[in-house]
Amino acid sequence: MLSYCQVGRPYPVAELTTTQKRLVKAMTEIGIIYTSKDLPRCFVPTETAVSLIYNNSSIMRENLNAFSDSDASASRLPQNMNMLSVSRAHMRIIVETNMQVVAYVSNELHLALLKLFVDVHVRMPNMVMGTMTRDKAKRAFQMGIKVSQVENFLSSHAHPATIRAAENAGSDRLVPINVIEQLEIWERENHRVSSQEAVVVNFAACGVQGDLFEEILRYAGKLKACLWVDRVKLVMALTVDGYKSIQAFVKERPFST
Repeated sequence: MLSYCQVGRPYPVAELTTTQKRLVKAMTEIGIIYTSKDLPRCFVPTETAVSLIYNNSSIMRENLNAFSDSDASASRLPQNMNMLSVSRAHMRIIVETNMQVVAYVSNELHLALLKLFVDVHVRMPNMVMGTMTRDKAKRAFQMGIKVSQVENFLSSHAHPATIRAAENAGSDRLVPINVIEQLEIWERENHRVSSQEAVVVNFAACGVQGDLFEEILRYAGKLKACLWVDRVKLVMALTVDGYKSIQAFVKERPFST
């Protein structure tokens, strides 16, 4: 169930079963989930929760090392922290260059994991076929799943035919490079736009013109306070701190045309 949760988002403990509530404390101790005094009735999934499902060993090692340095009880951790990973023998995946995925799988849990980032449109008793789409991928990224984890998951359960083809080609890549590049593009879309508090000033309405506006613009550039400028209309968007500095700067100078 943790694989369907979003990293960093609080979820109510009251919705859990009695067994799950008992697991909350144990999972908190080993860093799978996080609890806080500020939100005593909620738990927050960490990246470790997703990493367990997707068998991302590098992230697992970082998280476990950090836990080991901070808590002497780390010695009680099980030796195999990848115990929740899907057995390779029970899933075989072929990823094609057109983003299509063919998976030989019969277990419902395995199918649910695949559906996190694959839009399944054909299902047979022991095989499913689907496509990695933009909407499906972006929902997975919003849950905290990363492209590296998807690639690791698909490579770890690659079909023997895929492995043989890669060996014949002298390559160790089991997922087509164009598929990974497309996933990375979709992942970057989540970080394409950022917001920042700003003050928009119409200097023309304030009587500022010509050389003084250009002088203000140069000064704002030195302060890295200018977020956007329209030289024709003499309008500038400034950071909040930068606006205060610009105000003092303008007061010290006479208006010029």
